Amino acid sequence: MGPDNILGYMFNANFQPLAELCSSGKSGSFFYYTSDGKFVLKTISRAEFKFIKKILKQYHLYLTNENPESLVSKIYGLHKIIFYRKKTANF
Repeated sequence: MGPDNILGYMFNANFQPLAELCSSGKSGSFFYYTSDGKFVLKTISRAEFKFIKKILKQYHLYLTNENPESLVSKIYGLHKIIFYRKKTANF
């Protein structure tokens, strides 16, 4: 299961193929693991999202050009999913 499949499952709100664990840390983030354990999805706060978005290009360049054998976690994507609630008419 690769990143494309994971995103497909997420967009269809089908989290069955992923194992979910809740963090016991302060952030309360949710972690989703693929069955083979190769990929992890993590929910993040708005502040974390802004920070990662700001540094992501330099982070990617560092890992690919300067230190490809690094043991630092590799980020394969940063995605923002917004769920809208359908407004219902009150009769």
